[in-house]
Amino acid sequence: MNWILVSCILIVSSTGLYLTLRSIERYKTPLKIKSLAMFASPLLPFLFYNMYSWISLRLPIGDIVILFFSAVFLSWFANMASLKALENAPNPGYPLIIGKSYVIYTTLFSVFFLQAEFSLYKILLIVGIIFFSSLIVLEKKSLTKSNISSWLIPTIYTFFAWGNLALVLTYLSQKGIPASLMNLYLLGFVTLFLVWEILLKKRKYTPQSKYEVIHLVLIAVFFIVFQQSMVYGYLVAPNPGYINAANAGSIGLVTLLSAVFFGDSIDNKKMIGVGGIIVCLILLFF
Repeated sequence: MNWILVSCILIVSSTGLYLTLRSIERYKTPLKIKSLAMFASPLLPFLFYNMYSWISLRLPIGDIVILFFSAVFLSWFANMASLKALENAPNPGYPLIIGKSYVIYTTLFSVFFLQAEFSLYKILLIVGIIFFSSLIVLEKKSLTKSNISSWLIPTIYTFFAWGNLALVLTYLSQKGIPASLMNLYLLGFVTLFLVWEILLKKRKYTPQSKYEVIHLVLIAVFFIVFQQSMVYGYLVAPNPGYINAANAGSIGLVTLLSAVFFGDSIDNKKMIGVGGIIVCLILLFF
C-alpha cells in the first residue's frame, strides 16, 4: 500500500481516537480503563489476523527482547511521562509540541542509521508542520522557574522515547517482521503491565451507560487502525519521519473538528496554524 494512503488513514484514525477520548470525558472513565481499551482490545484482532494470514507467531529471542524493552521504556514509561508532563505544565501545549517534535529527530537519524531517504525540502516541510502546530497548541502563559523541571524532564524523556520507538520499529520492519506481529507483541507486553497495575490496586469499574461502552469500543477500533497504519507506514515510507509528520499534522484536523463538535474556540492564529499544516502535508505527500 502506498505510504501516502497509509498516512491519510493514520490521520483519520488519529483524529477519531482523539475526538472519542475527548467525548468520553463526560463519563469520568478511569484512565486505566481507557488505556486497556487502546492496548488490550487489539490483541485478539491482531492474533486472529496473523493466524488467518499464516504469519508465524515465533520470533527470534533477540527481537522479542527488543520489543519487550521497547514496550516498557519507549511506550509504557513514555506514556506515563507524557501524562505527568501534561498535568504539571502551565500550558499543556508546551509538552505536547516538544513531544511531537521528535519527528525531526526520527527523520534525521533514520538517514544515518536506517539508510532512509534524505530530502532537505521535506525536512523543512516537517519543521513547518511543527511550527504551525505550535500556533494551535501554544497559548500566552508565562513559565515559572519553580515548576519548569516538573514537566520539562518527563517531556524530554518522552521526546527521545517516542523518537527511538519509531526507529526501533522501522529497524524491525526492515528485518521482515510484519507490522501486525510487532503490534501483537508490543501491545501484549504493555497490556500485561496495565493488568498487573489494576489488579495490584484492586480498582473496580462499572460502565455508567451503554454509550460509555460504545465510546470504549470506538477507542479500540480507532486505535487498532492507528497503530497498524503507523507501524506499517514505517515499512513503506521512504523515511519513517514522514509517517510521524502525518501523525503530528492530525492536530490541524482535530482542531477544526473540536470546534465543530465541542464548541472549542478557534481564533485567527489557530486558523493560520491549521491552514499551514494542510499546505505542508500536501507538499510533503506530493
